[in-house]
Amino acid sequence: MYDEPQYFTLKIGVCFCRCDVRVNDIPLFTYDVSGSRIDVELPLNQHVFTGENMLSFRLLPAQASDQAPSYGLDNGHVECSVELLRRPYGRETGERTVLASMVYRGGVDPFAASSLEGPGVSPLQTAFEAREHAMAARTVQLVTDFPEWRWVRAPAIEPSPVVIRELLTEHQRFWTALRNKDVAELRSLMAAGAREMQSAYYLRDLDDAHRVIGVEALLRNPEASLKPMPTDLKLEVFANGRMARLVDATGDSPIYFHEADSGLDAYLGAWFCRGATGAWMMIR
Repeated sequence: MYDEPQYFTLKIGVCFCRCDVRVNDIPLFTYDVSGSRIDVELPLNQHVFTGENMLSFRLLPAQASDQAPSYGLDNGHVECSVELLRRPYGRETGERTVLASMVYRGGVDPFAASSLEGPGVSPLQTAFEAREHAMAARTVQLVTDFPEWRWVRAPAIEPSPVVIRELLTEHQRFWTALRNKDVAELRSLMAAGAREMQSAYYLRDLDDAHRVIGVEALLRNPEASLKPMPTDLKLEVFANGRMARLVDATGDSPIYFHEADSGLDAYLGAWFCRGATGAWMMIR
């Protein structure tokens, strides 16, 4: 165990492809970057645990358009870089340590820039077909201060029409509480996730956790308006079958606010697992 609380992040840089980056089979970065580049660093504490953690990505070739050329995955412009980082919580980013990396760059040896196998870091598993896909995965052994997250041992979810109907009911409960600005109901629905967020980021209390989650701030924003839920939704099961969500035709959450001051939409993820009794629990 470390002397100080630890902060884990995932640093991602990707360009000229479509990508799905995951940690423990949780989709963290799923974007079409056919005609541009995105660099981002994502907080990871709530998605990792003590033990063996899986990093993975899947790339598809860029989609050609007037703004984006048609690049196969063997083109030298294509890149996806994923680094698992750790630093003491609250410290400057310059103090972070790279624990493992997976790097793809189009060319003769596309995975050559990835970090080597080492203590606690498995060999890199890869697959590559220039006109179809590229995939990479490896495990990293971590030591954390966190409790075991509820979803890690949650019952497996079997996709079915019944699951879709039940999750639609749960999403509608969440949407209705947002429409009614019913903070007590929202806190009840998000209780399990808020407790885990408090543990993940060393927060003093649940009020701090809800401030980090940010839902109540949206309710207080006079420029933010809750939009109707779409009706054409599909089920996604992930986290090795332990979590599920509903998404719209573009892969986004069906629950979102439009912020008139910025012109942006704020999507609220609603990820569910089953509790010990089989009831649905909003865990993220």
